[in-house]
Amino acid sequence: ANSNPGHRHPHRFVSAITKFVERLRQILPDQLALVDKLAERYPTEQFEIIRYLTDKSLISHSKACQAWGDSLGVAYVNPFEVQLPTGDGNQLPREVASIANAIVLNSLAEAATVGMANPDNTRHIASFKKILGKEISPVFSHPDEIASVIDLHFTDEKTLAASLQKACDDLPVLEGGRELESGDQADDLLQGES
Repeated sequence: ANSNPGHRHPHRFVSAITKFVERLRQILPDQLALVDKLAERYPTEQFEIIRYLTDKSLISHSKACQAWGDSLGVAYVNPFEVQLPTGDGNQLPREVASIANAIVLNSLAEAATVGMANPDNTRHIASFKKILGKEISPVFSHPDEIASVIDLHFTDEKTLAASLQKACDDLPVLEGGRELESGDQADDLLQGES
């Protein structure tokens, strides 16, 4: 999948990447050569840069995501840190959420905040406005977080333990989380046992 959120606005995307690299240089002053090398290696793949830096424990996942959101001029919101709205007109259908890599994070009578991997995709924003019948306030959420929260949000009780395990497997850098080593641990966690 193309992680270039500016595919409709290539100049804005280049500007965002440039801002992102500059922000990383400020955050990691002792890693300037590495940041420059990553920017050269992944000129349009900001999520690869984030993955590399977090895998090497050079920066926290949330701080890297915040830097990318700041570069786009939007807030970063981890969808695991909010209670997702439910009910008709308050959430995108699963298929739309999965294809667009987006999830409604908050829904009020007239507006909805939507976490998006590509928060400047105006076509998606217009579609969400039509689907939800509300003004859309886009924010950045990491695509891996969105995919995992979609799996959890749109699951039934029979598949919840498997979905929790998959989310834990897919998000080893999830801060504040606990790594589950088996489906039994997920079941125990659901039953209130630690």
